[in-house]
Amino acid sequence: MHELNTDQLQELFGSDDSDFDDSFPEDQTRLDASLGSGSPAQTSEKFDRIPGLRLLRHGLSHSVQTQLLDTIISAEYFNGTANNQAMHFGDLPQQFQDIGQWAKRDTDLLENIDRDPLFDQAILNLYRPGEGIRSHVDLQKFDDGILIISLLSSCVMIMTPASEAQKHATNYSEEGKLDDGVPILLRPGDVLALVGPARWDWAHCIPARLIDNMDGDIIQRGSRVSITLRKLKCTTADTIELGHRQ
Repeated sequence: MHELNTDQLQELFGSDDSDFDDSFPEDQTRLDASLGSGSPAQTSEKFDRIPGLRLLRHGLSHSVQTQLLDTIISAEYFNGTANNQAMHFGDLPQQFQDIGQWAKRDTDLLENIDRDPLFDQAILNLYRPGEGIRSHVDLQKFDDGILIISLLSSCVMIMTPASEAQKHATNYSEEGKLDDGVPILLRPGDVLALVGPARWDWAHCIPARLIDNMDGDIIQRGSRVSITLRKLKCTTADTIELGHRQ
């Protein structure tokens, strides 16, 4: 996708003297038209070793990626260097709802996931070059069917069979081993779904490093943003939380 200019990047990553407004922008543009509502179903890539893992390559157009990033920039989630994570609970911003509905309606990413609302929790992560996230299974309080949207920069995510401790953890402090891992290349605009065994029995992580090697291809990491959409098993009040991921 196209490069963001310096001013936009400064807004996205924040500055130490910025003030945070916890209200989401009111004038969000619906993504339905850009997502191609009513278009033929898009077929995802499957992984024989990991049932329920589905990856839709280039699922989001440059236009949709830009709209999502513009919305994130406007929300000023990542002020200064302290925050690299933001979480929404309850009614999600309209654009996030549009992504979920598109994935259910026009792709095979969320087959057999039928509920209303489809998602009521979103977590946004900013990965600066060299940063990652430890191996984990999403907590048991979240239902089956998780959607991960990748923006800005490519990286390699590692999937590994989850330990029993990881499967039943109440936080993300349980470390996993990367032996026997399955590398998954995530590019800007890719959309990944974790359903069934991929959600419950496999852990995923992004190693903290500046360069990934995928089948001999060297990938220099830039700054990356991910949006993860999930459904809580129990409802919760509408809130926004900012913090630093583990």
